[in-house]
Amino acid sequence: MSELETESLRKSRIKPYAAVLAFLWTLIVGGSLAWGYVQLRTVAREMARLEALARFEKDVIFRRWNADLGGVYAPITKSTPSNPYLKDTPDRDITTASGRKLTLINPAYMTRQVHELGLISHGARGHITSLRPIRPQNAPDPWERRALKAFAKGKKEVVAVETIADTPHLRFMRPLMTEKSCLQCHAKQGYKLGQIRGGISVSIPMAPYLAIARGRFVNMAIAHMVLWLLGMVGLGFGALRLRRNERERDLADAAREKIIAELKDALDQIKTLHGIIPICASCKKIRDDDGFWNQVEVYIRAHSEAEFTHSICPDCAEKLYPGLGSDKDDPAPE
Repeated sequence: MSELETESLRKSRIKPYAAVLAFLWTLIVGGSLAWGYVQLRTVAREMARLEALARFEKDVIFRRWNADLGGVYAPITKSTPSNPYLKDTPDRDITTASGRKLTLINPAYMTRQVHELGLISHGARGHITSLRPIRPQNAPDPWERRALKAFAKGKKEVVAVETIADTPHLRFMRPLMTEKSCLQCHAKQGYKLGQIRGGISVSIPMAPYLAIARGRFVNMAIAHMVLWLLGMVGLGFGALRLRRNERERDLADAAREKIIAELKDALDQIKTLHGIIPICASCKKIRDDDGFWNQVEVYIRAHSEAEFTHSICPDCAEKLYPGLGSDKDDPAPE
């Protein structure tokens, strides 16, 4: 096999495996990055949900505090007028000894004002609502209506991400249960102790949490890119090492095949010398495979590693050079 064929075969073996490994490594790193992105989005959503839950629980505690006191009084101002839905409540408006006019703030009124402040200061939205609201503005929107119906079927919490004012918000809602202090205002609506009277929905802007998630994702993406590059470099070095090892193996195989071929040729030559050799009965020349007649020494030299040195035997010396020597055992000079 030629060196070019060997190199081509080696590359054909390594390249497909290297490509498959690179593809699998890319899938692993890409899958890990995608999973990390999903986890960051999940964490961002959970952080927003925890903020919404904290706001809901705060509202419930403040409402309970207000209801247990039977309401609290606050100065009548442009932003805090008398509550028209408490017009039948005794002492809704009072005047202090100093002449200061005060109005009664019930739990619903207080919660609504707290929600307005939250929207201004933090962008968080709150809404106290019910399927049978006393105040028309407390009527539920479609999402809140579905949540209230889910509460009636036993669901304890409804969470979703929806677009409000062109920005994503996490919407959170839990039911409001009728407590003893609530019956002062809502008994006339037919509510009984322990019944679901409505709910409080909280909407938290997702932008701050998504910004945090994006920042972490950038760092995660950089780390994954470095990891991917290291893996690809490792695969490249591994492929080069395999290619070098295979090249060395192929060279060793070629050398071995060459030695085997040489040994086979030598064996064939040895077998030829041991076979029937056509030799002239007169001049002693040997006929080769091509039909040419060669001197014995030429033929043997071509078919073996033997070398010849010429001399003259005593009989031939006596015949060719009579009288040159009396001792037949002494060889003639070369």
